[in-house]
Amino acid sequence: MASVDIALAFNDGFLKQASVTVLSTLRSANVDTVYNFYVVSNDLSFESQQVLLDVAQKEPHFGKIEFVNIGKEICDTIPKVGYFGIETNFRLWLPELLPDINKILYIDCDTMIVGDLSELFDTDLTGKAYGGCSEQKLLCYIDTYDTMSYRFEFMNKHGFDAFNDHYVHAGVLLLNLEYWREYNYTERASKFLTENKDDVKFMYPDQDTLNILAKQDGDNSRVYIDWKYNMTCAYCLKENNPSDIFQQVLFKGHGINSPETFKPIILHYAGWAKPWSVVTGLMDSQYIEYAKEIGWTIDTSRSFSKKIKNIIKKVCRFGFKVLCFLTPMGIFVYFKKNRKRFLNKLPKGFKDLFRTPLA
Repeated sequence: MASVDIALAFNDGFLKQASVTVLSTLRSANVDTVYNFYVVSNDLSFESQQVLLDVAQKEPHFGKIEFVNIGKEICDTIPKVGYFGIETNFRLWLPELLPDINKILYIDCDTMIVGDLSELFDTDLTGKAYGGCSEQKLLCYIDTYDTMSYRFEFMNKHGFDAFNDHYVHAGVLLLNLEYWREYNYTERASKFLTENKDDVKFMYPDQDTLNILAKQDGDNSRVYIDWKYNMTCAYCLKENNPSDIFQQVLFKGHGINSPETFKPIILHYAGWAKPWSVVTGLMDSQYIEYAKEIGWTIDTSRSFSKKIKNIIKKVCRFGFKVLCFLTPMGIFVYFKKNRKRFLNKLPKGFKDLFRTPLA
């Protein structure tokens, strides 16, 4: 039997989503795979624990669930950054919270599992801090969401080359906790979070921290896993339009030439694409069926008020992009991306000027 250890971190407010993640994991298992879950939380209620147990215990591929209370002493040392709850940073404390475990698969709870995870769990992490899915370059990642020059400035300031370094998404991570303990990863992460928590450009605390630490240790300190294990829906289906040119570029960036035949194993509803609030076009019906099984009724009509809210969000995102573009860094990024197009429209003398580095 193959045994897979999975860590989840959430609070009572995200119980329904976490239950779908657990149920879909167990339903998608191979015949010889057993899953053990370690739920890290800050005082998750007994009622929530019981709900999750009831969901999991009746499934044949269930091994066990351990509820790990992070405790006030550790909780007080975890900085809150931006609008994220501290739960997003719990993954950085797993070496201390799970002292008897050397390898664990961390999964965000806004996910649905549609395939077996034992092959991913068997990935060799010898001499590596973690395995994660690369979003290709940070430049590509930013274009799909609502931040631009802020991200570039922050990452570049800390030695991460936004144009050339691979940016790993932290929603699915295979962690070598033995490596973390040996190289003081948690201590280093805590120090970085504390020093930068008040920087408004520090927008994805756990994710940015992990990428910067890996950069400090050298790119060979991590393993890149297949995109099928962390298909971040909001970043690949812009406006849910399969013909969107950006979607095609992103798929090709991951070596996928035929998006229509691509078979993900973990669907990650990151960003705005949540199947309980909008139509994502990515196996929504399956997610809704799992939700029904745990007693969660999702409004499949996507009410008018929700549509209005989504329109407002889109307008706000667009406005934020415009503001970012108006900064010097934003203008630089835009010019760099469109450099060839600009040069082709310039007279020959000006072209040579732009091609010649200035002393």
